[in-house]
Amino acid sequence: MAAMMVLPWSLASVTDTSIYWLIIWDVLLAIHLISLLVPKRYAVTPSHLFADGQKYSWDMLRLPIRQPKKRLILHRKGWWIFAPLPIGGAIEDLEVVRKYIRSLLSEEQ
Repeated sequence: MAAMMVLPWSLASVTDTSIYWLIIWDVLLAIHLISLLVPKRYAVTPSHLFADGQKYSWDMLRLPIRQPKKRLILHRKGWWIFAPLPIGGAIEDLEVVRKYIRSLLSEEQ
């Protein structure tokens, strides 16, 4: 994100880009960065998981064996090192969700 904010400034003289456009670009990227840091809502339905503003089908997710105590981790199939999808919340709520997710994933297998 920092490179996307800095590189246009170094290329502005070559491309004759107005400073106003560079400032607008940086402000929009800063707003986007802040929106990435704001916690998102989660929803579990029989067909999909909604997390971080994205929709994940249950056939593309799996529940790993080892789980941390304070959050729930799902793995996205085919995402290599980007597979972990952490889901946060109250510990009591996560226990209920973990049971529900296990039952959903076991139904599909």
